[in-house]
Amino acid sequence: RRTDWWNNTLVIITADHGHTYPGRQEVMDPLRFRIPMLWTGGVIKDTARISLTGSQTDIVNTVLGQLDESRPEFRFSKNLLGYGTPGFAVYAYNNGFGYRSAKEGYTFDFNSAKHDGGMIPSAEADRQGRSWMQLLFTDYNSR
Repeated sequence: RRTDWWNNTLVIITADHGHTYPGRQEVMDPLRFRIPMLWTGGVIKDTARISLTGSQTDIVNTVLGQLDESRPEFRFSKNLLGYGTPGFAVYAYNNGFGYRSAKEGYTFDFNSAKHDGGMIPSAEADRQGRSWMQLLFTDYNSR
């Protein structure tokens, strides 16, 4: 805060992924993937605590959205602070993936081809999670 550059700086602090503590959470446990994100710096004018569902990939378009920029090449990123932006996150773990929204969440195991942990999603959430993973894999495999 005492430097010349602080007033023009945005600092974003977040983790890469969650952890197994407290307790010993299994790899597919949604609580393991719940991580905070802190925005600070001299460019922040107002303070607030915002609870949104998103992922690290959303950082880029959230920042660009505050600058009234649009970057469609970041196709897996959304502006979490944009009006009407759906809050959801898809995360992957060894041999499976998870889907979270404000309303529900589930995990899916590729080995058993079943939903894990007794969380049976709505048809819409299941379609969204599977579609997102298919889009990610298709994009990755096309490069």
